[in-house]
This record gives sequence, structure tokens and C-alpha cells, in this order.
Amino acid sequence: MDRPVSKNDLRLGDEVQADIVDAQGAVLVRKGTVVESETFVEFLLSCGARTRQDEPTAFDAMSRPPSTFETIDALGSELAQASLRPKELTEFVGTVRDIARKLSAAVEKDPDASIASIFLVPCDSYSVRHQVHSAILCDLVADLVGIDALERLSLVCGALTMNLAFLEYQDCLNERTGGLSSDEKETILKHPLIGEQILITAGVDDPMWLSCVRNHHERLDGSGYPDGLSGDAIPRPAQILQIVDVFSARVSARSWSEKELANATMADLLRSTTGGRCDPELAKALIKALGAFPPGCFVKLVNDENAIVVHRGQKATSPLVRSLSLAHVRYETPVARDTSESGYAIKALLPQDQVDIPGGLRSLWEPVPPKP
Repeated sequence: MDRPVSKNDLRLGDEVQADIVDAQGAVLVRKGTVVESETFVEFLLSCGARTRQDEPTAFDAMSRPPSTFETIDALGSELAQASLRPKELTEFVGTVRDIARKLSAAVEKDPDASIASIFLVPCDSYSVRHQVHSAILCDLVADLVGIDALERLSLVCGALTMNLAFLEYQDCLNERTGGLSSDEKETILKHPLIGEQILITAGVDDPMWLSCVRNHHERLDGSGYPDGLSGDAIPRPAQILQIVDVFSARVSARSWSEKELANATMADLLRSTTGGRCDPELAKALIKALGAFPPGCFVKLVNDENAIVVHRGQKATSPLVRSLSLAHVRYETPVARDTSESGYAIKALLPQDQVDIPGGLRSLWEPVPPKP
């Protein structure tokens, strides 16, 4: 059964996972073709192209478990569906909790791939993906600072629903350029309160979940909204969500704001702690969770190779990477490098648009198939 092609099927630098056909079934793009330009993507999205769905065989299902990327993709799609009409979905609360548990399990199983998904995985809906990214980071930070299991689940649920009041509106803003009108600013300021009420109407009675949604824009110095809370009046889980919300938004591409490099955002978060806007312990926990060079980011090594960070290292500044190219010559297979070795130390983080990105990078985190 064919279905309309989406941006998730057309990730820049990745191989197309199935044949893409026109309305009459003629093949436009063969499976395995590398997506190399935005123009190519926009053409396929605009011409009504469809992706051909092959029924998986029992052997396929047994030979390769879903990757962390695939699991997070699927959970994002499930969250998008659940968020369409939360007040009408009788199992909304249970659905979101189930997504939160599965997401936390994926993070625990492969934290490096989970972090990499934040930097590598585009999607049709920025608003939903932003919530998933924030939930991943909340889970990692909460673990480091000793938030207990029940509060962590509430925090992850809060992250997954923090912008429930204006998901479609947020996507529209993400595609726009220019300033906000007074009405738009008011909508943004009210969304935590409206989101809390939507959740209550949908059956959420977990005080911490509701608190995280209501308070995720409050700041320690009292400059946040909607209630202007300060200091210990803001629950710690909500403080975590506030920090990761800011980080996740700033490292994501948006029409009205350039995507920031992770280390620049981290440095700015640390600077903000001196002004009392966020807790220094939580900012440092986020940096510790990600490393100075997070998985999924691109870097230049001292030997001038361009590489992608694959795994965090023993030290925050020396992750394990795979070198992709040297002097514009792409390596046939990414080469493993340990950046703790002086000859392969990291010189700088690189914006994605400065890297010749090969297809199939997700395979660097693929699980090993079970032996027959």
C-alpha cells in the first residue's frame, strides 16, 4: 500500500528507504538513492509523490530490531496523533504515559543515539519534534540530578505536552519570518495556562505533570511567565524542562532564527546562571549529559578531517567520532577516531551546511542483528 511521501522519507544525506512513485505508479526515485538537495525534496513533496510500502517479511522482522532512530520516529508520530484532539481521546493520559515510558527506555538503551536524533532527525512538525527532543534531554538530566522514577515520568510527560495549547500555531511561526503582533505575543504568554487546562480536561490529574507544563517558562530570577515565580517556588522538574526547552529550540533550525552550534548554546546557558535566570547545577548537568561535543554533531579535527560525533568519551571534550572526509574527498567508509589522541583532537564544531554529508549515517548507531 503506497502512502504520500513526507519529509521523514527524504532526509538530506540519507538514502531513500523505498521506491518513490508518481500517482500512476511510475518510479521517480529508486530505493537507495541519496537525498542531496532541498530542491529535490521540495519537488517530490509538491508533485504528489508516494512512497511504495513493501510488506515486511517475518525474516525481516526477526533479523533486525528497530533502531533507536526508528523508535523515536515512531513515538513522535504516535505523539502527533494523540495531540490532535486530546480532549476527545479517552486514552490520552495512558497513551502519553506509554510514549514517555518507551522513550525513556530508548534513551536508557542507547543514550548516544538518542542524543544524535536531536541533531540529525528532521520532521514534518517542528512543534512535536521539539517536545520529543526536550523529553529526551529531560530524561538524561533528571537521571544525573537524582530525580526519582515517578517524578521523571511526570517530567517526561510534561515535556511531551508542554506546547499542547499551540502546536499548529507554533509550526506556523516556525515557517514565518518577521516580528510578532501583540495578539501573537499574548497567545504565547498564555499557552502554559491553556495547556494545563487542556490536560486537566483530558483527564490528567498528576500534579507534577501539570506543574511542568504550567511552569516551563518560569525563571529563577522571576522574569518568566505566566506567574512570575522565582527561586524554590518553581519545582525542580519544571526548572529542568525550562533549560532543555531553551537548549532544544536554539539548536533546531527555524525560519526566523539560525540554528546554533551546541557549544555556543551551552556557553550562553552557563552565562545565564550568573544572572540568576537558571540553576547552575542544572545547566552543568545538561552539559555533562551531552558532552562538550554531543553525538550527532559535526566537528573538524586537528588533522583537518571532517567527522561526526558518534559516542561520548570518558571526558566531555574527547568523544569518539567517525571521520567522513579530508580536503573535500569523502571517505568510502567513515573512519573511527578517538579524539582523546592528540593527532585526532577536535578543533571546532561545524555547522551541518559546511559538511559533505554521506548517506546512511544512522547506521553508525544501528543495533547488531541477532545471530541466526
